[in-house]
Amino acid sequence: MALLAASGGLFRWRVLTNAPLIIERAEALLEAQRASDSRAELRWLLWFHPRHSAARLLEGLAFRQAGDLKSALRSFSGVGAEAPEATVAQLQTALILIQESRLQEAEALLRRVVQRTDDPEALHELQWLLFNQFRLRELEALLENQVQRHPERHELLRHLLLSELKNPVPQEGLGYLLAVDKQQPGQPMVQRALGFCHWRMGAIDAARNHFEQAMASVDENQQPAEATEIRTTVAEFLIEQGAVAAAAKICPAPVSQVGLPLEIDDRVWAIQARIEEARGHFPVALDLLQKAVQKRPFELRYTQMKGALLRRLGRAKQADETFRQAQEFEGSQMKLTELALGQDLEHPSPDLCRQLSDLLRQRGRALQSRGWAQLAESLVSPRRAP
Repeated sequence: MALLAASGGLFRWRVLTNAPLIIERAEALLEAQRASDSRAELRWLLWFHPRHSAARLLEGLAFRQAGDLKSALRSFSGVGAEAPEATVAQLQTALILIQESRLQEAEALLRRVVQRTDDPEALHELQWLLFNQFRLRELEALLENQVQRHPERHELLRHLLLSELKNPVPQEGLGYLLAVDKQQPGQPMVQRALGFCHWRMGAIDAARNHFEQAMASVDENQQPAEATEIRTTVAEFLIEQGAVAAAAKICPAPVSQVGLPLEIDDRVWAIQARIEEARGHFPVALDLLQKAVQKRPFELRYTQMKGALLRRLGRAKQADETFRQAQEFEGSQMKLTELALGQDLEHPSPDLCRQLSDLLRQRGRALQSRGWAQLAESLVSPRRAP
């Protein structure tokens, strides 16, 4: 018995001592698409050291390669939160969640990874997740935050610019969203996206059905940003359908609390303006719209709406000036689109960077304008003589 125990102890010692070699062999087998052999290579290491993070990660990758997603998720969850492999394990978990249409869970995990590590691949997946759900404001906020944190990464400037110029198309996105909803029904932001697609495609009854489901499951206390997205989208839909009273209930006027700053999304002010305009209260509507304009002075539709309200109020000269400004915004937007989509943004020249910076400055996009100007300077500086 003592001999067996000693033999077992020696075997355990050999396995743990050779852990780096075992990991190397398992990685090679995985690269050779031999998932089963890779897991077999790891078996004794994980038996004697269940919390070996590198082994758990490889085991999860092997399960995923073999199509056993449930076991892969279990393996990835065994990677320690502070381990060097944690980011990869969490990213792999998110990718499986997306594959299983569990977008809400995937988003929460990706946001944590990006917040903690700024991992480029996690950021890329989060960008697509938001884009595919027509959540462009959240995508903008995500990328602006990243640009501020990493001004040296010019690909972030490119993504931020293109996210504004190349919007998702409802006719193209609907199929994916329907497949997601079939596999994992009831996710609030998916319901909002489905409602938006149907609305823009003229299927009003279908849009209303999905919007009702989104509103029924929204939780403002836990997900305020999502609640804002749902409420503002549904309110705009209702206003367009002439249901002004219903829109007012879904997106009520902001009420300030004593001692607390009132940080209100510009779309809420714009919706309130549209509600008051529909009621014939044009001066009130203009005052409310001004709050939205102050937050996003470059928003073309706000400028156009302001011109229309000024005209209704008989302020023709101001209306004409506002519409002139709207035309300038529209013109700079067209030039920006032609320039950005017609040039190689991955390898921009200093001149292209300067042109983009000037157009973005004209549109009030200070962060982006500054970023492209700095990039132009960085491209020129290395060529200067010492």
